[in-house]
Amino acid sequence: MRTTRRAATISGVLAILLAAAGCGGGSSFDDKAGDAKQKTGKAALEVLIASSGDAETAFVTDTAEAWAKESGNTVEVVVAQDLPQQLSQGFAGGNPPDVFYVDAARFADLAKAGSLDAYADKMKD
Repeated sequence: MRTTRRAATISGVLAILLAAAGCGGGSSFDDKAGDAKQKTGKAALEVLIASSGDAETAFVTDTAEAWAKESGNTVEVVVAQDLPQQLSQGFAGGNPPDVFYVDAARFADLAKAGSLDAYADKMKD
């Protein structure tokens, strides 16, 4: 039951994130780099995950591929070798993944740095 609940949670979060992500890029949402982001057309998303094993990787990949097929967009799931390091490098280099796993302990730091976008007010009903 615990595995089912975890899979459902991951699926729900991934679906919400992918649906709302649009197409990312840029080093933060507070700078002008955001003006150059893709705003129309098909999205090409990168999803960075930490994985507990083959089953989780397959589940996330299958979910992402199903979303891509239904939406007409593309998505690449990348399994991080060291997620905190790769995520930090992506933000520092101005090319973070569009969707990513993040430890709750790091969430506030990313928000404070301007690396997260509070997008709820930008979504259409």
